[in-house]
Amino acid sequence: MVEVAALLLCAALIAGCAGTPSTNATTAPTSSAHTASPTAGTPAATISSAPNGTVATAVNGSITGTKFNDLNGNGRRDPRSGPGLSGWTIILELQEPNGSAWSEVKRTTTGGMGAYGFSNLSPGHYRVSEVMRQGWTQTFPAENNGTTELDISIGRPFWDGIDFGNFAGPNATGTVGATGTATATGTASATATGTAGTTSTTAAVTTAGPVTVSLTAQNIKFDKGSISVPAGATVTVNFNNMDSGVPHNFAVYTDSSASTNIFRGQIVTGPTTTTYTFTAPSTPGTYYFRCDVHPTQMTGQFIVT
Repeated sequence: MVEVAALLLCAALIAGCAGTPSTNATTAPTSSAHTASPTAGTPAATISSAPNGTVATAVNGSITGTKFNDLNGNGRRDPRSGPGLSGWTIILELQEPNGSAWSEVKRTTTGGMGAYGFSNLSPGHYRVSEVMRQGWTQTFPAENNGTTELDISIGRPFWDGIDFGNFAGPNATGTVGATGTATATGTASATATGTAGTTSTTAAVTTAGPVTVSLTAQNIKFDKGSISVPAGATVTVNFNNMDSGVPHNFAVYTDSSASTNIFRGQIVTGPTTTTYTFTAPSTPGTYYFRCDVHPTQMTGQFIVT
């Protein structure tokens, strides 16, 4: 009987131990951060709780585009454009928060089909430009000195179609944007003689010092075949592009080979007007001017007296 009682007591003790919860159990901590799942049209953003209770948001923005060969020089990417241009350098700059200085943040090289891209971009105001090559002229974009500015934000983190167009034609080496300015100076005016639209037309300047010349582009030709200015004069060209949808500019070279640039004005798409200002060569002689987009159709003599 004693043995039976002992067995019953042990069984009761074992059952009691199995039903008692352990005092060493721990609870897994709850995380205070999460990643929002992106949906169509919604940026991928990581949201976390900061120590002071604020919310921090990071945007993974991107910029993509193509560098195309603008074979017909019309400043547009269309079926007549050539294949993409590979091996060209594209630069990405970020503007300081105070809206003044720009700082280069990335650069890349176009691929086999001319495509390029920048990724993992934080919010900010960006500028995209290309590094020009000797023997090429940029036709797109025609505004803002050949650059594109845009904002990466929560509302629009992804930008596509930020393209650049060029055709084979002389140009200065370096980053687009270091070309002619559009500021009006000078008081003396130039008088034109001859019939508008013919190559015999001459803009004869009879006074020394600053001079102003009016030049019109229409039907893929200049209204003047020659321009004459004093040596070393500050020259202001009031340029009127009357060809709708067609890019033109005014550029001066040492001779018709267009290998050495004296001044190159920004390309503008008509109809529009702009003003170019530059200094004429100090050595008298006959120089050469043209439209870089239409280098064989729109030319003339730039005479320094």
